[in-house]
Amino acid sequence: MRKAAKYIAAHYEQARVYRFLDGEYERFKQIVLFGVCRPQGIVPDTAAVESLMARGQDSLLAETLLPLTAVDEPIYTLPPLVVKDNAFKFRSLFADPANALAEARQMGAFTGDAWRQHLSPAGVTVPLRPLPSAAVRRLNEQLTIEWIYNSNAIEGSALTLRETQLILEQGITIGGKSLREHFEVINHREAIRLVESLAAKQEPVTAFHVRQLHALVLAKIDDENAGQYRNVPVRIVGATHEPPPAWDIPTQMNDWAAWVQAQEGGMETVALAAMAHHKLVAIHPFIDGNGRTARLIMNLILMRAGYPPAIIARANRRQYYRVLAQADSGKAAPLVNLVGRAVERSLTLYLESCTPQTAPPAAEDEWLPLREAAELVPYSQEYLSLLARIGKLEAVKRGRIWHTTRRALDTYMASVQKT
Repeated sequence: MRKAAKYIAAHYEQARVYRFLDGEYERFKQIVLFGVCRPQGIVPDTAAVESLMARGQDSLLAETLLPLTAVDEPIYTLPPLVVKDNAFKFRSLFADPANALAEARQMGAFTGDAWRQHLSPAGVTVPLRPLPSAAVRRLNEQLTIEWIYNSNAIEGSALTLRETQLILEQGITIGGKSLREHFEVINHREAIRLVESLAAKQEPVTAFHVRQLHALVLAKIDDENAGQYRNVPVRIVGATHEPPPAWDIPTQMNDWAAWVQAQEGGMETVALAAMAHHKLVAIHPFIDGNGRTARLIMNLILMRAGYPPAIIARANRRQYYRVLAQADSGKAAPLVNLVGRAVERSLTLYLESCTPQTAPPAAEDEWLPLREAAELVPYSQEYLSLLARIGKLEAVKRGRIWHTTRRALDTYMASVQKT
């Protein structure tokens, strides 16, 4: 028992012990431990080991059926205090806490000291668990700033990324920038908070949600039209598509919402988000703020399904408008690919930020600029950039520069040889 407690104290923190009667024996009390895996083991002190043992050996049955509602991972069960025929019952648990009770009751039997072999680092498989909350919070803040900056910059805001951050985090007024630009930043933050709230509620996306978000986007900028459908004709600058007449907007928006709800569960989420965005922009229901509102709705659909937000970069502004125009003519794939790559970039940021860096990455998984990658394959940097843009080469864009890995290059080369 001490060896088990010592190993647990070394490799897990926030350990909690739950006790319940095993269904097979009336006096057979099973112990289930929950905890958060440390990035690397530590040398446990005596107090930590004694504390774990004390919690594990408490013989009072009053705590027998404590609710298993922990959000961290079930690690494994310790051997029971009562041993029948010298048999220790033990197995690794990979269920979520709600199912841990049923899982533990199905544990197999080991004799003698066999259970100790399953407590060695090589024998314990760590199941997937939630990303570290602090890392997720920092990354959410970073992505929110980038989301606001890029969405406003696409619409013509002259604020820089750093200035956007200062307005959001310190409430600073930037000299030489308009009051409207400051409100655009603050308003977008409030709209993103509404998106997060709606995504958590898992409610169907409706035309009313679109108007709610638009009202926040134009608050204190154009209060008369904030959240109100336009009542005049409009044209989209640089586009051949002509939006529907103002009198038809309510019907068009109700049809749009019905289409979105009908496609959920059928159409792939990224494609649905991209197409819902395009259809909303094509309707152009408002005098101003259509693009920002459409991108908020796009991310609401993504986040409801568990995806990170897709941030369309200011650097891709021309490409963004080009693929929207292609979607107007019935070619949706370029827009879906653009949104998909934006989602992939956000997901990569989450994984990189939340993965413990206990050792350098393997050489084949190290991100390389395409300029360096081109030296490893018989293709030019321009051709690799084309493969990255059309999604045939795994790559991420950091700033204006595409990066890929040796593994991704090998995968593409192998696919070429097969064809």
